[in-house]
Amino acid sequence: MIISATLGATLILLVVVAEACSGFLWHDDAAPFHCSICDLHFARWELQSRRRPSLCPHGHALDRPRGFSWTIALSTACLTVVGAGVVQIVAGRGA
Repeated sequence: MIISATLGATLILLVVVAEACSGFLWHDDAAPFHCSICDLHFARWELQSRRRPSLCPHGHALDRPRGFSWTIALSTACLTVVGAGVVQIVAGRGA
């Protein structure tokens, strides 16, 4: 059972890491970047600099998106389960 939970958490961790790197799975097309001067919302692909999305297409500073990062929470939970599972397996208690 511990081996199954460890493998399952590893697979979930891979999905979470892939989502964090790509941003296609759980990110909808809602525009997270807001320009208070233009009063417009922009998606990351609409911005001039994709690596540092800090300016709107008109050159104004953008407000940073705020909120709880589920990616970090899921990564932490999966790493905890994987770490505990590996410790149990190495100690000989996870058969």
